[in-house]
Amino acid sequence: MRRYPPRPVPEPLDTNAVPVVLIGMALWLAAGLVLVFLRAALGHAHHGWWLWTCVAGLIIGIVLLGYEWHRRWRRAVAARSTDDTTAA
Repeated sequence: MRRYPPRPVPEPLDTNAVPVVLIGMALWLAAGLVLVFLRAALGHAHHGWWLWTCVAGLIIGIVLLGYEWHRRWRRAVAARSTDDTTAA
């Protein structure tokens, strides 16, 4: 078995997931609005949980937005603190 030298660990990418989360939330909202109008038919077919799936998707999107904004804030604070220490 060959032993290769360890590879350097790459730096994590700084991504912006806010647009992705907002698009996902918009899709859940659109699906939920369609299902609100079809609520009676869904109830007769025992698929009322579909509407609650859309609600859960929106709630998860709100949590992810908060997480992403907090993550970006933490990274900005960390970048400012390292800039302050290197400037002195």
